[in-house]
Amino acid sequence: MKKNKRFFAAALMLMLLLAIAPGACADTIYPAPAPVPAGSELYYQIATVSPDAQVYMLDDSFPEGVTLYAETGLEGMNIFLRGVPLYAGNYNCVFYVGENSLFCPLTVEAASPFILSTSSDVSCSLNEPVQLEVSAFVQDGGTLSYQWYLGQPGSGAPIVGNSPMLSVGTATLGTSYYYCIVTNNNNGCSASATSPVIAVTVGDSRSTSWVSIFSEPLKTNYMVGETLDTTGLQLNIGYSDGSSEVISSGFYVDAVQLSTPGVQAVRVYYEGSSCSFNITVGEQAELITGIGVLTLPAKTRYTVGEALDTTGLSIRAYTNSGTGYRDISWDSLICSPSLLNTLGEQEILVVYGDKSCTFTVSVEEAEHPVSLMVQTMPNKISYSVGQTLDITGLVLKQISSRQNAQLIYSGFSCTPTLLNTPGRQQITVTYGNLSTSFTVTVTSATPSATVSPSTYASPLPSSVPTSVPTMAPTAVPSPLPSVSPTATTRTNARSGHQSNLGRSLIGVIVISALLALAVLGAYVFVMNQGGLEGAEARIRELLNRGKDKSGRGRGGKH
Repeated sequence: MKKNKRFFAAALMLMLLLAIAPGACADTIYPAPAPVPAGSELYYQIATVSPDAQVYMLDDSFPEGVTLYAETGLEGMNIFLRGVPLYAGNYNCVFYVGENSLFCPLTVEAASPFILSTSSDVSCSLNEPVQLEVSAFVQDGGTLSYQWYLGQPGSGAPIVGNSPMLSVGTATLGTSYYYCIVTNNNNGCSASATSPVIAVTVGDSRSTSWVSIFSEPLKTNYMVGETLDTTGLQLNIGYSDGSSEVISSGFYVDAVQLSTPGVQAVRVYYEGSSCSFNITVGEQAELITGIGVLTLPAKTRYTVGEALDTTGLSIRAYTNSGTGYRDISWDSLICSPSLLNTLGEQEILVVYGDKSCTFTVSVEEAEHPVSLMVQTMPNKISYSVGQTLDITGLVLKQISSRQNAQLIYSGFSCTPTLLNTPGRQQITVTYGNLSTSFTVTVTSATPSATVSPSTYASPLPSSVPTSVPTMAPTAVPSPLPSVSPTATTRTNARSGHQSNLGRSLIGVIVISALLALAVLGAYVFVMNQGGLEGAEARIRELLNRGKDKSGRGRGGKH
């Protein structure tokens, strides 16, 4: 019978193994890593297996340049896909752990082309042939295509064609900009790279035949000692092909000294040709005898490293004119130093013409926090052991190096946050690099008001006597006392607030003690009588003696 049971159990176990075996050997597909461009490094953990497992890869399923890598970790053997894939495509990487085949999909994107070289910026004449070229390379064997654009990247207009070379038109004067986007196409994947912008400047090959004044400067009347101002001067330029144009720049003027009264010719030059215009110099220029600060700048306090701001500064220049002076605003003055890097009072030099004066600014260290204190305590400062700190309502005050105060309502941290130590406990508050503290009170948990008699020490003697005087069973103390304390309320003359609960507890304690003494007495009696059987025999003996005495007493009366 036992053999049949064992055979039946073995058969059931074999059927169970056959049922789960296919599932245990089934192929497993792991999540794919993010697509990786060809030529970029791949480092992707596939799985963690048993440290003693045999792991090997199916070479044909992996992209060229990628291999299976295993290293021992804390939880077992970690398996990785590592390497630099060279060709784009979708791969199903197959590897084995023992006899189980495992799969991990891998997508390799087309590599971005490398722009090896482009044409340099070009300067040419009208209708001069110009050809631009870009050279590119891709390492994954893909096919490169080329798209040229006229303009700047992001807004250029495409030019028809698909060649690394481009012929551009030069029929218009000016500068045009070109760039090329090179695209790598590989197995349905693509990636692009943009070449640098190439500037093509078409210049004028004409020569200048003549120049003339088109419009004179706005100022042509001066006083002796003033400086020439050519604002508004324009020239009319004639070219060898018969064309002409008006220019406002590109020419230069002779250096002139306005030191002699009278009419003076000023000559203007442009590409080898010249022309002139006249100015009138007055008898005497204004003579400045001295200057002084009239109003200080709006800002006179700085921190180290700030730039000088002269907004609002004005000076009074004393002259030989009829009024004797004139006032000059900050935008016509030269002040130094312009960068304030020295602590303390610093003198600023103001220059106007050949005269100078000074004013003083204050340079201080950059304002920074120097102290932290508690402005308002938290709403809760009393806790029980085990409670968590509550900082609701806590406000800090931060004082800066310039004695400026700032109230801080958030962003600080407190330690400790779990209050496990009874008594007064200091809480440290940290904000930035500063800290302060405040104190809370932590009390022990309040004991339960319910008191069990077993909670208190029994008033029993520490040791049980070895011998007890012979006594009748009736001498065993009654388990219930003859008098029980009452729970009636009595007003105390001193306090008047004694608790009824306290009186009840005292009564319970007294009753418990009397019951304990009664039980102890009964226990001692039983043990001295040789256990329960001895006690029973002793009680019967006492009862028999009582009957005999009672019988003899009744017999004597008869």
